[in-house]
Amino acid sequence: MSQTRMVGWIIVITHSQFLIELDPGEDTAKVLVVTAKMGRGGGTELSIDNGRSIGGGSSVTGTSRVFHNTSSVAFTALPTSNLTTHLPNPHPYPPKMRLPHVLLSLLPLSAAQLQPVPTFGPPIPSRAKMFVYAPPNLPPNPAILLGVHYCTGTAQGYYNGSPYKRLADEKKFVVVYPESPNEGGCWDVSSRATLKRDGGSDSHAIANMARWAVERYNGDKERVFVIGESSGGMMASILAAAYPDLFSAVINYSGVAAGCFFTDSVAGWNGNCSGGRMNLTPEEWARWVLDAYPGYNGTRPRMQVYHGSADDVIAPANYNYSIAQWTTVFGYPGTPLEEKRDVPERRYTTQVFGEKLTGIWAEGVGHGVPVHGEEDMKFFGL
Repeated sequence: MSQTRMVGWIIVITHSQFLIELDPGEDTAKVLVVTAKMGRGGGTELSIDNGRSIGGGSSVTGTSRVFHNTSSVAFTALPTSNLTTHLPNPHPYPPKMRLPHVLLSLLPLSAAQLQPVPTFGPPIPSRAKMFVYAPPNLPPNPAILLGVHYCTGTAQGYYNGSPYKRLADEKKFVVVYPESPNEGGCWDVSSRATLKRDGGSDSHAIANMARWAVERYNGDKERVFVIGESSGGMMASILAAAYPDLFSAVINYSGVAAGCFFTDSVAGWNGNCSGGRMNLTPEEWARWVLDAYPGYNGTRPRMQVYHGSADDVIAPANYNYSIAQWTTVFGYPGTPLEEKRDVPERRYTTQVFGEKLTGIWAEGVGHGVPVHGEEDMKFFGL
């Protein structure tokens, strides 16, 4: 490490890396890669060697001009001629790729778009990928929502096709979009590893994504939510079972009870479960939840289960399996305390089993009950 005086421009070449060009008169320009993250003031904060910061809503002593982006709009490069700081030796940058010394328009990390997150925890066997959407002007301690896609889905597809990006813009929360590593895009909801806490499979990877997002955005640990559809709904149930201390509310659209799809193989297909031919007692269903995190006696997340009466992929009996599982875990009666017909829409019936469990039966609806984004927000308290 040596003290270096930087002369040049701050220049962006991707949406996740910034470069500071040093000594532009040399034959080989030299650059330093600078990481970007959300600043405390809501703008982009640039960190040099994980030390000195520029921007994020506060000025830095020693700069000729402060690099700000508190309004989350595109901004321009500013000269850094008087910035002196401790830096590692800069990396050589090939002359043919030298960037011109002109005023450049930048798009910061806080620009609203889906971002990949290459590393989000210690290495584990699952190769699930993480993507995140953080709208501009996040409040302190934002809520975190995980949107878990269906079979054949991708993070980008779910970002484009679900309402959660729009709702995040309106209500200012962070959305994490996991992406399955398995052939066909289904989640591993069938192996022993995924059905237990920190077992190294897909549920473990998604839990690590949630932990990363809470730390990265200083998220509210009491407002970390999951919504999943089909295979994603199955995963949502497993996350509720294995990570009850991490999530505060979970919605399962057209999925199954935790453990129902068990085959003792990764991303296997359980025809008895999908076909509605399981023969477990409520206590046996509850055991899948209790065994996912043995010895846990703390608070469990609120649960909401959607299922269609005409589902020919995941049989309607799976609604009953999920209700039996969670009424037993929560100690609720197996029959609803209240029924609301035509709620949240015509031919839907909302059944309230207790403060922490709601079931929604969609009469005449097939597989993949359409997500009800506004209703999801009410359930999550957003």
